[in-house]
Amino acid sequence: MPPPFLMPIVYLDLNHWINMAKEIKKGGSPLCDRLASLSQRKKIAIPASGVLLMELLAVKNPDQREDVGAVIKRLTDRFIIRDFDSVLHMEVANAVAEHYGDIRRISLPAMAFGVGYLEAFGHVKLEYPEGSQVDPQEAAKMLDHYWNIIESSSALDPMLAKLNIPKIQEGSGEHRAMIEATQRTRDESSGKSFVALRREYIGNMAEPVARYIDHAVSDLGLLINGLPPAMPALFKTTEFLERLSLIHVWSDLHLYLYHKNNEMKVEVNDLYDIGHLAVAIPYCDVVVCDKKIASIVTSSGLEKTYNTKVFGDLSKAVDFLEGYA
Repeated sequence: MPPPFLMPIVYLDLNHWINMAKEIKKGGSPLCDRLASLSQRKKIAIPASGVLLMELLAVKNPDQREDVGAVIKRLTDRFIIRDFDSVLHMEVANAVAEHYGDIRRISLPAMAFGVGYLEAFGHVKLEYPEGSQVDPQEAAKMLDHYWNIIESSSALDPMLAKLNIPKIQEGSGEHRAMIEATQRTRDESSGKSFVALRREYIGNMAEPVARYIDHAVSDLGLLINGLPPAMPALFKTTEFLERLSLIHVWSDLHLYLYHKNNEMKVEVNDLYDIGHLAVAIPYCDVVVCDKKIASIVTSSGLEKTYNTKVFGDLSKAVDFLEGYA
């Protein structure tokens, strides 16, 4: 395990948290007990993510919210992994600093994680080498408020859910648009080699990454007359984009899922899972997701590239962790 961690970091997909909570409700969850034992003995660390915590808020059944929240509290002990946007912001900042010969770096992988559930939300202000800390008293108030919502029997304000969890509904107009866009890409890529398609696919990420580069230039104080310098051609190359692990993983997962197999159905939950796993795969040692996505991670080579063990079965993951410990 690379510094600064001395134990494997284990990421669990939301479904596994829900399943353990259901088992406990029925009388007990041996898998939860085994994970808790490993965590308490400091053999593993299990982070919660901001997405996980916000998705939990959107669960309509208050009893289920409370049950899942109790499992999260038990297994994570306030340890969190930051969201895609925040970690990509830090990765780009480091790549830009290196290009311009600036010695400042964000401490990754350390800053991809935090302690305190409030740390899972929002951006980390880039203060080198570590992000700024939240006010402890304010954080305590926010966390109390969060857990009060989780444990409340009242319905969640639907606007809160919509603002924080903009989930596309299966069969909605947005979902149909995604299906059509995927089909267009499939049609246009007909006859291309998969290698060429992959380079083209990751190259398309240059435009969305550009705004992160502008933010990084501003954070580093590299502005010229108050404006970012002209973007070097290097920043638009496949080689540069592949150095950003989140972009590399997100792009490859999407490509292998929907274009290695042109018959694969475009499902909304898969797209959200890809966003979560783009952070988990490069920064965690063990990732437990659903079986379909686990198969894609293995076949794409990402499991080997990032030396991450990926499982689609929680019981097999726990067996592995106990053997490792």
